[in-house]
Amino acid sequence: MNLAGLNLENGHMQAAVVRKAFPGRAPGRLHYEEAELPPEGAARTAAIKEVLLKLKRDYAIKGAIFGFPQSRFSYHELEMPAMKKEDLRAALRFELEKYLPLMPEEYSFDFAVTARDNKSLKLFLLATRTESMAWIGEALAGTGIELAGVRCAGVEMLNEFWREHGQNPRPVVLAYAAKDGCHLALATGLVPKGLRTVPSEMAQGELERLSKDGGVEVYLAGENRFNPALACKDLPVNLAYAIASSYNGRRRIRMDFSPAGAVPRDYYNKALYGLAGAALLLYFLTPAVSYYRDYSMEKGVKREIAALKSSASGLLDAKKQIEEIRRKKDFLLDYESKKNMPIKALAALSATLPDEAWLASVSIDEKGGVEIKGSAKNSALLIGPLDKSPYFKGVEFSSPVLVSGGLERFSIRMDFER
Repeated sequence: MNLAGLNLENGHMQAAVVRKAFPGRAPGRLHYEEAELPPEGAARTAAIKEVLLKLKRDYAIKGAIFGFPQSRFSYHELEMPAMKKEDLRAALRFELEKYLPLMPEEYSFDFAVTARDNKSLKLFLLATRTESMAWIGEALAGTGIELAGVRCAGVEMLNEFWREHGQNPRPVVLAYAAKDGCHLALATGLVPKGLRTVPSEMAQGELERLSKDGGVEVYLAGENRFNPALACKDLPVNLAYAIASSYNGRRRIRMDFSPAGAVPRDYYNKALYGLAGAALLLYFLTPAVSYYRDYSMEKGVKREIAALKSSASGLLDAKKQIEEIRRKKDFLLDYESKKNMPIKALAALSATLPDEAWLASVSIDEKGGVEIKGSAKNSALLIGPLDKSPYFKGVEFSSPVLVSGGLERFSIRMDFER
């Protein structure tokens, strides 16, 4: 099965195609190309779609992984109470309200645990606006190509470095010289320490400063437009191939930012090989399994009891905090909705009613009930636009229409949809 990886920079795209390999083996590299892109909008989406269709025709790709520069992501280091992964993801939606300018529901985020003990977890978290990826569905629509994932290019650069060099006890800075700036990824050992982007005009000075720091190793990838005398080591990484190869579950940092409702198919068939191996193992080791079964069960129960005793108190406190935060959030959202309701209703009426309608009065109750009174040449023509508006329902005359001075005096009531 062949997969495409797209590294999307501002106005520039790198595309690579790889052939999936068996677990433990490197994927086969089949094709690489670059292309300039139009400005953001329908033209850019159409250009990316055309490239995908070409790759499908020439290399029979089944899925595509999209990679975005780290400048599109916000970087956060957090410390959270120790808890299960599903509980942790739910808790982070409330915690992120402190760090993000908009509501967490408007972001796609993922995280990796960098350190843990019995009471707490240290996290490396990235978040990006979901709205900025809405065009991906349009680019894939009708192509027969499925979304296989959304990646941060900086994270995949770190994964490629660790795959090639292993754990380096010294701090390292990986610099990728792109057309729109220089992307820096910092790490110590196997722990990421930051992602940031330096403007092109400042990149030369920043790299010179970092290369003079004797405790930091600087690696430079991408197009080298800087002074060749810089004390930087070469980092032979192709981000498009790195993104295409990121389907492999053995990456050090596994992050995916696919929008909600577009969860990628699990292209990695590791589970299939694992099940087959387990079946053979059970077949040949049935006597040993029977012998150790009771012993293993007893040992496992004791271990679970000890773990529960040590962590039950912290988990209960964390869950109580989550419920309290959720209650406060619901109260604030309800209050915010009611507070702005009259303004939103007036704005919707102004956008919906024709110019020939004159309003004499508008009344809005706390439940969203709206009644308008005024005059128009033909008041029956007002019902249609209001009824079709997504903001109103139950539109009807609340009293008979009266004719005076060539105008019809009307009274209409409806419910405002918040």
